[in-house]
Amino acid sequence: MMNKPVQKLRIFLLIALFAAISSNVEAQAIALGERFEKNNMHYKITKETAPMEVEVVSKLGNFPYWDSNHPAGDIIIPKQVEHKGNTFTVTNLGSGAFGYCTGLTSIKIPESVKAVKYRAFYRCSKLKQIVLPDSLELIESSVFTNCNSLHSIKIPNLVTEIGDRLFRSCDSLQTVEIGESLKEMGQGIFTECSALKEIIVSQKNKKYSSENGILYNKEKTKILKYPIKSNVSDFRLPNTIDQIPNSAFRDCKSLQSVTIGEKVKIIGDFSFYNSGLHSIKIPDSVQTIGERAFGKCDSLSRIEIGKSVKEMRDIPFSESYAIQSIKVHEENKYFLSADDILFNKNKTALLKYPADRKKTEYSIPETVTTIAWIAFSNSNHLKEITIPNSVNKMEDNAFLNCKSLTTINCHIENISKVSYESYDPFTGIDKANCKLIVPSGKKADYQKIVYWKDFDIEEIIHTTSIKLSKNTKTLQVNQKYILTATVKPDSASNPNIIWSSDNETVATVEANGLVTALSEGTATIIVTTEDGGYTDSCKVTVNNTLEAVTGVSLTPKKLTMKESESVQLTATVEPDNASNNEVIWRSNNEAVATVDANGLVTALSEGTTIITVTTEDGNKTDTCAITVTKDATDIQDLNDSQVCIYPNPSNGQFFALVPASGKLEVTHLTGQKIQDRSLKTGKNKINITQAGIYFIYLTGKEYRTVKKIIVK
Repeated sequence: MMNKPVQKLRIFLLIALFAAISSNVEAQAIALGERFEKNNMHYKITKETAPMEVEVVSKLGNFPYWDSNHPAGDIIIPKQVEHKGNTFTVTNLGSGAFGYCTGLTSIKIPESVKAVKYRAFYRCSKLKQIVLPDSLELIESSVFTNCNSLHSIKIPNLVTEIGDRLFRSCDSLQTVEIGESLKEMGQGIFTECSALKEIIVSQKNKKYSSENGILYNKEKTKILKYPIKSNVSDFRLPNTIDQIPNSAFRDCKSLQSVTIGEKVKIIGDFSFYNSGLHSIKIPDSVQTIGERAFGKCDSLSRIEIGKSVKEMRDIPFSESYAIQSIKVHEENKYFLSADDILFNKNKTALLKYPADRKKTEYSIPETVTTIAWIAFSNSNHLKEITIPNSVNKMEDNAFLNCKSLTTINCHIENISKVSYESYDPFTGIDKANCKLIVPSGKKADYQKIVYWKDFDIEEIIHTTSIKLSKNTKTLQVNQKYILTATVKPDSASNPNIIWSSDNETVATVEANGLVTALSEGTATIIVTTEDGGYTDSCKVTVNNTLEAVTGVSLTPKKLTMKESESVQLTATVEPDNASNNEVIWRSNNEAVATVDANGLVTALSEGTTIITVTTEDGNKTDTCAITVTKDATDIQDLNDSQVCIYPNPSNGQFFALVPASGKLEVTHLTGQKIQDRSLKTGKNKINITQAGIYFIYLTGKEYRTVKKIIVK
């Protein structure tokens, strides 16, 4: 019979064996994807073999916590968790793991976690502090979207990829640090990060870099993100940049001007959207401008487009309602501008009418067949527009919110052939109070078209005649008179007229019919209607009751001058009360002496010339005979052949070549001294900025001479 100690040992061993078997049965009961809760946190098994792994998930799978029992305050995620007798390592934060946990303020993630998945902290609006573990390798899309209290974050060194919209609408985020291994960044990572001041990249990172808080690729050929709260208002892109990616300067309201370098070829979608730019010049290197690249720029007033732009996606300037002027380089092969308005090159498509253009009326050119998407949107100065018969397509919202528009002159004869897209071209216009003038007999056709039928439609009433208040009129020199034109019928749809004069030396006419008599003679003033080209005219005779010029005399009549000397001649027009005492001066040999418009004669070289004065009225003349001699007291040329002035003529810089040191004096033709300086042996550089004729006096122990030079 077995003794009691041995029996007890056997019983203990049987119990231990049974416990071990029971434990093994429980461990085998786990399944991949199984979910369980531990300490108010939810997990999902992602690896059922050793070493076993789980990821943190939300209570409702990929959905947030809908009841009040959700993680809040300061949370510490354990590195390991027990379940059914097994130990699991936490390796991931699953999709939506803490989504909508609005009471979460801080979280500590263990060093075992390698991935943070889609929307893991989505809309955790009170989350202020999070330290990402060094073990982390992947951060998926939208993980921190709308984490409104997050101020700073550091992407660990092992992270190689971060997903789209990672920090979107993190409006308190100021600083982001990026580790050394990051290779891929998604789209829109910093969208609406309105407090962002700086992005700092590890110097060891081989894909990205930063300077002054601005994010670039490693080679600095692309600028990836300009922080919204950067305090730089005028920014010059590095000359290495060849591309501006999507949204790079988006929402940068403090940015007022940017200089784009000559290597940039692509400006990405939304790159300057909602920025503070006042003007922009697209350099000649740029070929593509992305969708809404300069959209919603509330201060943007002037745009210059370079000669190489060949693609503009969906009108890059949409929603920028302060634009007054769009200019395109004349050598551009794909686009052009006329009257500050953007067209395609052959002017068949009107692409963009500047919303803040101050003109109240505009006639679309008759070459245009297409009015582009939002082409005239929010053009609130525009009151009247004329659409030509050539137009056969109107894209969506072409005249969106043109709230000041009161008259549309539409010349389209066959309105049923015009094509449209999905939306009303005239959205936002008060159609009932906007007059639509259509071709004669076409009102019923327009009333059948859904986009036109609600306008106040009238058929055009053509002009039939025009009549002037006078057909002859006599005026005195300098007298003014207003002619009045009457267009018939009184109800003509287009009463506009054009004035002209066939002899503007006698009389001119202004746009309001104001005639100004200028000189004796006759002129015909013509008025023409824009509609129909009807004309009428008035013959204007201009008399001059003042005394006509009878003669002119010069003082002196004969003059001997020395080279470089200047003398003032005096012309006396007779009689004293002559109506026109203006005269014209001329020298018949300008190589000897010149004369300016005031009668100042300047002697240039030895010889003779005749100075003639002629009256504008009557062509009366008188003359003065000029003889130019060399001054006997002047220094005679000494060793002139050894002195050289070149080039002559000069563009402002020339050289004096002298055999020895000396002095140089530069005197203008009028006698004014310009320079006085010393000379060294050999070549001396001389600069004169003002164009004209100059005398160069060169004096040394071995030479004395004067040279004349012309500066262009």
